[in-house]
Amino acid sequence: MQRSVLASADCFLKWRSADALHTHRQHFGKIDFWRDILPGDLGELLQESEPGSRAEVDIHPGGSIPEMDASAVHSVPRQAVDSALNSRHMPGLKDGRFYP
Repeated sequence: MQRSVLASADCFLKWRSADALHTHRQHFGKIDFWRDILPGDLGELLQESEPGSRAEVDIHPGGSIPEMDASAVHSVPRQAVDSALNSRHMPGLKDGRFYP
């Protein structure tokens, strides 16, 4: 059995749509190289890296990340979301924002 090695990392996902260039930043506090599945050679690159270094991999559509499955997309009426937020005393949704 392999030993777990934990690391933290800031990851940037950059892509281009028809409208703009996009960058999504995500901080991961506990990456486990034995347990977590990372795209391409990223796991190996990070494991061999020194603290503070940078690793980069190219991911092509359909390569490491499967194509979007339209049947897995669900639409929810805005009023249902607004009422759920209001019941928790949270601010409402704002136009133009992305909510994962």
